Amino acid sequence: MSTFKLCFFSIAFVVACGSGGDKSGKVTLGSNPSVPMTCQMCLSQSSGNECAPKGKLCQDDPDCVMLNDCVNKCANINQSCVNSCGDAASADAIAEWNNFTDCTCGTCATQCAQTFCIGGGSGSGACIADGDACSTSQDCCTFCASDNYCGCIPSGNGPCNSNQDCCSGACGHGGACE
Repeated sequence: MSTFKLCFFSIAFVVACGSGGDKSGKVTLGSNPSVPMTCQMCLSQSSGNECAPKGKLCQDDPDCVMLNDCVNKCANINQSCVNSCGDAASADAIAEWNNFTDCTCGTCATQCAQTFCIGGGSGSGACIADGDACSTSQDCCTFCASDNYCGCIPSGNGPCNSNQDCCSGACGHGGACE
């Protein structure tokens, strides 16, 4: 699994983006049933105002739009979903997407802190990085997998309790990620 930064924190922090294109060809962030309407409205305003130039760069790159479309189709926007979608995207598309979501999450940190901009945006909100042990006193930046480490479990490792625990999205027999 490749490791890359998604949005405004280090490689361990994830912010996910929603739908790729709508009928106007515009990249739409946070267009996912798991993202509250207050967050979606802020993302839409920010995308059309201060973050419009960065959104246009993503919109003009089919690979960036595909990355955005992929994440929007996830049942839950989480580390496993974003990593899986990112694995199929080019480094340029990931960078464009990161720049766009950095901008919108900087603006919409309050409205989107618990969903789209996990942790509060612009560096605020302490959380435990992926790959570090889960804690009872602090939340993971993404989620705590069944192996008690933050983030998804790499293929061949375990134990996994569900497909969501695995970066590959497949928890096999014997409790190892396929």
